[in-house]
Amino acid sequence: MTPLLARCRDRGTECRSLAGVGSLLLEWAARKALSHDRSIICLDCLSTNQRLRRYYEDLGFQQVGEVSGPSDHPHGAAHGSWQAILYEKHISKT
Repeated sequence: MTPLLARCRDRGTECRSLAGVGSLLLEWAARKALSHDRSIICLDCLSTNQRLRRYYEDLGFQQVGEVSGPSDHPHGAAHGSWQAILYEKHISKT
């Protein structure tokens, strides 16, 4: 069993539904960043993904910018021209 699934099981989460995996991954990313003396986690998502944006914001991520791309970008096949929201979250060992 992978450490992520073991931790998921330890929390009593139904792993087959993947409930809680997103927060586990973000916790892992924070620990990894801190182990490399970093104090900020950065991520992005398509601006049209309101559910994911709300999820990140509920976890304390702040919108810090936007980027746009042309329709010939690899995302273009699915989205045409696209716009993404950039997020950051300050982290600490405490």
